[in-house]
Amino acid sequence: MNKADLDKLVDAWIAGIARDDRGRPTNEYEKNWWALEIVMNWIYDNQHELLWSFILAVHARDINGKVSHHLAAGPVEDLLSEFGDDYIERVEALAASDVRFQRMLCGVWQNSMSDELWRRLQLARSGAC
Repeated sequence: MNKADLDKLVDAWIAGIARDDRGRPTNEYEKNWWALEIVMNWIYDNQHELLWSFILAVHARDINGKVSHHLAAGPVEDLLSEFGDDYIERVEALAASDVRFQRMLCGVWQNSMSDELWRRLQLARSGAC
């Protein structure tokens, strides 16, 4: 996936998860469902490197933290639950150098992560939650 395609996907995903003042999905949800579906399916299609690139791209855009809880409880939790052993060192390094990323990790739950992986994630986000 090239940068332009990734940017388009990130735009659509962010629009698709937008909520109104009452916490309900906006009209953008149905229009951008395709982006949410693509990202969800990457975990099942063994496209974890694309998912990691997507996570980094969304995080880079989310300066004000408006989508961090969706990123944490969705793509990040999925990635770590399925491929955490391959990504925990990257997550730890980024959390150590980026307080926004560290805070975003507070929204990740253990799901199917091993206890050891979960322990490492909790250490990576310690002090931020």
